Amino acid sequence: MIPQPCNPITAGLLVGGHSTRMQRDKLLLTHNNRTFIEHVHNVATQLTNNILLLGHHPNLPPALRNLPQHPDAPPNKGPISALNALLQNAHTDWTLLLACDLPLLTAETINILISATNPNNLITVFSSPSSLSPSVPSSLPSIPRSLDPSLPLLHPATALYHKSLLPKVQSAIATNELSLTRLIRNNPHTAIPTTPHIDRSLTNINTPEDLQHL
Repeated sequence: MIPQPCNPITAGLLVGGHSTRMQRDKLLLTHNNRTFIEHVHNVATQLTNNILLLGHHPNLPPALRNLPQHPDAPPNKGPISALNALLQNAHTDWTLLLACDLPLLTAETINILISATNPNNLITVFSSPSSLSPSVPSSLPSIPRSLDPSLPLLHPATALYHKSLLPKVQSAIATNELSLTRLIRNNPHTAIPTTPHIDRSLTNINTPEDLQHL
């Protein structure tokens, strides 16, 4: 059951990345006999029936091929364009942006995010300490870095965005302010401190070395 106040939500899965650092398609990498994108999709189905694919991918697994697919708007601007497409096409007030390279993500982690949503804010996001706690294994693959290493690390590609944020997203794109982290910091948001367990769930796999340590 999805907690209030953001029931229902629309989940948008990022499928349009170039996987430059991995040097092969991250969506189709496997963990526990399931592709990364199938795993993230499975998590999303435990939270909502409203699921969109953001970006274009020609070789989706069969289970995902009938999902609505929306190109980045505009193209070649990074994840903020995918968020723009998500907010434009969602029929719910709250949307959930999900990266495809999260093979350890759990519905429990996302429900923590949903439960903490403040209706007075436009964004709900996880925030990790600027350096990992000693209790987190040193072999843990990379987690997203913030613009300023002295600030907590935000996780903008595992976050909730309110549909009313759309004009601000479009304004940021128009002025070429393409950082989702900057967008979050410049708008009312709820930042949820992570635990080592949540940080592991949010592990994203960007490089062959990350994959080796998974």
